[in-house]
Amino acid sequence: MRLRKLSSLELYFYNRSKLNLHSCFYIGVTLNQLPTRTQIIHALRKSVAKYQQLRCNVMKAGDSEDDIYFNDIGNEKIYFADIVEYKNWDSVSESNINSIFQEYSFEYFTDKPVWKILVLENQNQLLMLLDHVLFDGMSGINFWNSFISSLPSIDSISEDANANELIFPFEEPSQIAVLGDNHPYENWPISTTWHIKRTLLKHIFKWYPGKIMSHDPQLIKFNSYSYPSGLLDNNSVPSKSQYTIKNNNKQYELRILPDELKFVLQYCRTKGFSLTSYLSSLFVNELRTVDSSYYNGSKIKIEIPMNTRSICEKELNLSPEQMELGNFITGLGLETEIDGEKISVEDLARSFQNSLKKQSQESITESMNTTKSLDVVNTKDFVEYKINPLDDSDISYPGATFEITNLGYQNFVENAGFCVVDAVFGQPQGISDNFFCSIVSTKLGGLNCLISYPTSLEVPLERCFDSVRDQLKEHKNHANA
Repeated sequence: MRLRKLSSLELYFYNRSKLNLHSCFYIGVTLNQLPTRTQIIHALRKSVAKYQQLRCNVMKAGDSEDDIYFNDIGNEKIYFADIVEYKNWDSVSESNINSIFQEYSFEYFTDKPVWKILVLENQNQLLMLLDHVLFDGMSGINFWNSFISSLPSIDSISEDANANELIFPFEEPSQIAVLGDNHPYENWPISTTWHIKRTLLKHIFKWYPGKIMSHDPQLIKFNSYSYPSGLLDNNSVPSKSQYTIKNNNKQYELRILPDELKFVLQYCRTKGFSLTSYLSSLFVNELRTVDSSYYNGSKIKIEIPMNTRSICEKELNLSPEQMELGNFITGLGLETEIDGEKISVEDLARSFQNSLKKQSQESITESMNTTKSLDVVNTKDFVEYKINPLDDSDISYPGATFEITNLGYQNFVENAGFCVVDAVFGQPQGISDNFFCSIVSTKLGGLNCLISYPTSLEVPLERCFDSVRDQLKEHKNHANA
């Protein structure tokens, strides 16, 4: 059943995946015990019935690439085997993480969902793989809360009820968590100034895309990592508009235990900045110690995706239930000089905090309209311009130095004897940054920051990550001194 058209933000994610420039991302939970197959089936029936996004794909309604709609595949049966796969991995190792991004992606224009759960029996762990066209990171968090809330006690269900392992249709679908007639961003007001900007942007992008897509020439560029050689498989042929990301990144797991994390968070509260601002300043401070022979340029740019659910609830009068799943993000940014004024990590974090506060509060309309400016450009071209040279050179570089996506401190629900003892968040090799920090924290697992970075940058960067980890752990020692 055809639903609404994709918004421009969703079209961006759609084209990025369709061009094979993004496979999936994952949000995982480790439970104190692994649910039985029957319990998983029961919980999935409840969640798939609750959220329309979980039973959607996309469809093309005409000849134009703009005629892309979401398609409710609920008329087709969804079985357990369609969305769950068991793995006998002993750990989520670097090779296993990369295999996820190399082997799992979701085909459009089919009657299959664009998500999947991997069950790691040896680890009591469940990983939800998600396509970005319908889901952001918080969607995964909200799904797991729904899933755990729906887990029944083992003695309350019979195996006979699950003989055919049908997931949907089984429960009556919810009428609350649905896609709606349009994406809420389309209702965000556009000021007169932005109407003028959008008109100019549309024409400039069409005739002079380099004016918009060209990167700041002062942005640092690592000598050993550029596009296309560092990003794409040798068999990728850009002229065919079909690519293959290598997805062979190093995966650095920065773990801060719960009894260490509480002192880090206490420090951030005392100093008046967020954990994201603090981490940004720590990474910048370490990048400043990298020998200049490894890079050219002088400016560091950090991308910070922001969860917009609370601002949409306030400004657009939406209920939280309407936004549990979906894409509710906008991009914030931080910039500083790599050889800038020698200020402390604390002062830099405070400066970053002030900038993020302004972008997410006083200037939120500007931030949202920047995201909405995708309305007036060809999103497929926009994606391809990110990785292809816009001048006469044969190479290009990431448009930002690194990204921090922090899903925050999550208090997952407990139910039927099940509780989350750890969570993990992972992203593939990306087209916009040199390295990506994917962060989620829990009461029992502490902070889990997975840093994905190219193998060619291991020498200059791994030492930086070690130092950031050590500085975070040191807060406990300082507090107990």
